[in-house]
Amino acid sequence: MIDQTSDEAEPATTRQGVILLAAGTAVILAWAAIWWRFTLDDTYISLRYADNLARGHGAVFNLGERVEGYSSPLWVLLLAIPQAAGWNALPVAKAVGVLCAVGLPVLLFSTLRRLQCRSLIAGAAALWLASVPGIHAYASSGMETLAFALAVALAVALPAFWPRPPVPPGGVLVLLVVVAVLRPEGLFLAVALGVFWYGVGGRARLGVLAALVVLSALVLARYHYYGTWLPNTYLAKTSPLVHAVIGQDGPTSLKTLYLSLYVRPLETLDGIGGTALALCALLALVVGPRTTGMITAALSAAVGAVFVGYAPMDWMPAGRFALPFVFPLLVLAAVGLDTVTQRMGTADSRLRLAFGGVLAGWVALNAALTGNLWLRYERGDLNTALDARPYETIGRWLAENTAETDAVLANEIGAIGFFSKRRIIDHEGLVTPDVARVIHRSGGFPRVSAGENRRAVEEIVAYCVAERPDWFLVRSKGH
Repeated sequence: MIDQTSDEAEPATTRQGVILLAAGTAVILAWAAIWWRFTLDDTYISLRYADNLARGHGAVFNLGERVEGYSSPLWVLLLAIPQAAGWNALPVAKAVGVLCAVGLPVLLFSTLRRLQCRSLIAGAAALWLASVPGIHAYASSGMETLAFALAVALAVALPAFWPRPPVPPGGVLVLLVVVAVLRPEGLFLAVALGVFWYGVGGRARLGVLAALVVLSALVLARYHYYGTWLPNTYLAKTSPLVHAVIGQDGPTSLKTLYLSLYVRPLETLDGIGGTALALCALLALVVGPRTTGMITAALSAAVGAVFVGYAPMDWMPAGRFALPFVFPLLVLAAVGLDTVTQRMGTADSRLRLAFGGVLAGWVALNAALTGNLWLRYERGDLNTALDARPYETIGRWLAENTAETDAVLANEIGAIGFFSKRRIIDHEGLVTPDVARVIHRSGGFPRVSAGENRRAVEEIVAYCVAERPDWFLVRSKGH
């Protein structure tokens, strides 16, 4: 690795890195403007919880029913603030998502420079990250995905900015708590980083212990409020990997294991740069420096890889569960590439040309993939819940034409619930625990919806009929 002073002696190279970073931020902002009008239906689930919380009804979806049907406690709390102030929280959620998306390549560039990467490679990594299609699909979606990604990135970057002592206790406390309460998988990352940072020693241990106290208090408070240790989403969204181990016959288990441990991770890698990033990351682990920052990045990437294999089947596109862990993988890849090219020597113009060609090809490919994804959104070729506008129309109609005591049976519950303010019976179980338990026992909603588990289907139908809904949503693709 070269040091900062020698890099500053090459202002042209430094400018090139900054230009690449600026190009990356421009790409994100341009796509955010194009995608702005699309809102995921699940966004309105958080908004309904936030609205009820702001109105003094508590963190509930249906009034009087304490069910934790959301995935991000902190996101719900943040959205409740503008709701309580009388503002529309949706534009706030979208704006925060875009700001977090822009912050990712900026933080990546800064982190790599702190790790002594050359400006050109740091800028190329930033542009690479800014080109990932999932960044654009979720930046202005209103979801917490990019906020969680930035929290993970800040946790990875923390040791790079405070190498001595390795990590400040205040930063450790805040980041471990924020990561843990922004997404369920964040708790696993917080535990892994907490154990490592505690082992690093010094004042970082104070931050880890303080985070343990805060998170323990939050878990107890959640149990006191909802009456369960695990959120209802755990039951409604079953991991196929877990069910393959404990609940399926031999051939089906092998097929599920193959999909969970090989196909899905490989597809995810293809979505963020294929095996090239993984190989460069391995180079960093072999020949790169063994610093706290590098180990933190490697640990974060490993947690992400494990979660991608474990994660429940997701109907949303563009590798939503993997996106937050692209940052640490890129940190490792950039450091590995920088280390190797330093040893090879970068005076060879052919080497520079090859790197430039790969980067240009990646950016162009992702522009095409993002454009194609947007067109599929526009045409409604994907899951109808990716565009909540039809469900907003239904919700507003219900609010104007039904009694306040009416109940609605639906599967896309976000916008319908938010705009109608009616009690929702969810036959996918997200906010209906009795249905969620049936789905969990049967191995997940895909098996139920496909009719593979007839008994589960009959149980859910019987429950929904017994609830006697006044209205029900018939799902029709494209309408």
